[in-house]
Amino acid sequence: MQVGDALRSLAGEAPATLDELRALVARLPLSQPSPLVLQRGQQQLELLVHAEPLPLEALDSGHVVLDEVPWREHRLRAVWTFPAGGSARVPAIWLLPGAAWLSEEHPVEPRSARLTLVRGLTRAGFATLRVERSGLGDSEGPPCTELDLHAELSGWRAAREHFCGQPRVLPGARFLYGRSLGGMLAPLLCERGDFAAVAVWGSSAQPWPRAMLAASERQYRLAGRAGPELQRTLAQLEQLSQLVYGEGLNPEAAYRRHPELREAEPASFAGRYVYGRVASFFQQLAATDVAAAWRGVRCPVLALHGSADWLSLAEDSQQIAELAPAGEYRELAGIDHMMHARSSVEESFAEPWGGDFSPAALDALVSFFERSRRF
Repeated sequence: MQVGDALRSLAGEAPATLDELRALVARLPLSQPSPLVLQRGQQQLELLVHAEPLPLEALDSGHVVLDEVPWREHRLRAVWTFPAGGSARVPAIWLLPGAAWLSEEHPVEPRSARLTLVRGLTRAGFATLRVERSGLGDSEGPPCTELDLHAELSGWRAAREHFCGQPRVLPGARFLYGRSLGGMLAPLLCERGDFAAVAVWGSSAQPWPRAMLAASERQYRLAGRAGPELQRTLAQLEQLSQLVYGEGLNPEAAYRRHPELREAEPASFAGRYVYGRVASFFQQLAATDVAAAWRGVRCPVLALHGSADWLSLAEDSQQIAELAPAGEYRELAGIDHMMHARSSVEESFAEPWGGDFSPAALDALVSFFERSRRF
């Protein structure tokens, strides 16, 4: 396949969405090839696809163990890494993902920031756990994009049971790490006191609508929008947010009431979906008092923010540290939302996936978790 090819059918089916394609690929037989029909310009190509299992991720130290988390009538894929050195009990970090509805496994992306972080944590002597959302990677269940927040949190609570029940993990050295959206969900999973410490990266304790309006304004300014045009867009976005989060409408219903709001942020509010998830997910998040949840977290909390992060705001991370009774805030210079080293916010905004992983981010997490162990 080449960039620009249009997929017409696979194994005799024509998936209309990415979720349908993922489900179709997961059903492909390994024992026989499947027909693939592509449109390349004016030419229609008929190929055969030989499905093969993905390899395990490659670690420079330690090893990967694939596992599963029982959840409802489904199984969620669990990906453990354990440091080298036998079967002794070790400290462990459970990593909550951000708002990218993609697999947490990266066996064919050697430069993935997530995998680079996992490699570094494993090399430093920590076990790590990643659990795939419903319908992603090898996880069973409906597409996560169709699940509301309550359903997703039930999956994370099942993952918490799995994490806390791992016999190779030291009970006084169970840690939780949440990136971006995962950092907003982290305090909601701390009500039982299971974790010795919690760290978050580029996150917020603000009410969801307020956090996203502030982030959108910053991004519009970075894109060069200013003056009356910017104020009109922000007013439209605020009105749309009130209809979606305040009145519980999905974007399409909001547009039927106010068609002029379609131009506010069409990539983020479309049909039944907000930021690629069914609207009820973010409506429920908007109704959740994340700040109150942080006030109830009694273990040490580290809120990290990169100075070149164009997606999250430094004051939001600072607020988390102020809310948590044992909170600490650190700003890391020259790092973006993906933990890549960048020269400025403007550079990271212009090329969001550029740059190389910064070891400073890894060092900050390792140092914090090592001094937060309960002996």
